[in-house]
Amino acid sequence: MADKEERKVVDEKRFAIFSKDTIRLIADSVGITEITDQAATLLGEDASYRLREATQNSSQYMKHAKRKKLMTDDFNKALRKSDVQPVYGHRPVDPEQVWTYQQTKDGQIMFLDEADINLEDIALDSNIPSNPGAVSIKAHWLAVEGSSKSQTSQGLTLGKPIEKKLSAEMQTYFDRITNSILGKDEELMKLAFTDLRTNAQIIPLLPYFVSFISNGVKTVSHDLKQLTKLLHTLRALLNNTSLYLEPPALCML
Repeated sequence: MADKEERKVVDEKRFAIFSKDTIRLIADSVGITEITDQAATLLGEDASYRLREATQNSSQYMKHAKRKKLMTDDFNKALRKSDVQPVYGHRPVDPEQVWTYQQTKDGQIMFLDEADINLEDIALDSNIPSNPGAVSIKAHWLAVEGSSKSQTSQGLTLGKPIEKKLSAEMQTYFDRITNSILGKDEELMKLAFTDLRTNAQIIPLLPYFVSFISNGVKTVSHDLKQLTKLLHTLRALLNNTSLYLEPPALCML
């Protein structure tokens, strides 16, 4: 009785492994002709372990789907979980397709009976698709971070606030300040810097000025004079005690 129970336990622990001959056959198919017995044995054990692991993981997906049939998708999900490429060329079986059995000299094989497709009939088909027309591309500026592209009076492409997000007074103030900074009148430019340093009511315009400086630096980096004006604008905003330039705002520069 004890011998039967011991034999039963041993039988339950048995599992399929890749033999050395199988490893040599696979190696020969990829051009590796010389492989030692020790290497073939180690590769067989490793391949067997990984196959059992993938099968066990795929069975978990099958159980979660409340199925008793292991599908190709279950196995591919298990492979992706182990950072292994999925098996290509296999797909779930269509319910309308039927497995066909055929007896050969090597044994019985099972396959899907799929209809052959004649590519010649498809190529010579008189039903030719109509011409969809020429491909065309149209450019359009989008508003990014509260600013859109516009052309200033000095010919510089800078970020300009979207008008519908500001009141008419704020929009007018922003336009006059930016035009004064980029203009040629030194007195107006100094007045603009002074107002930016002392005006406590420009808090709603802070992201617009930050966008104005950021886009301006990228555009006029080759023009030292205009670049200096933008840097003075940044200094005026930093010196305004009513404003607080948080790190996200500084990252826009």
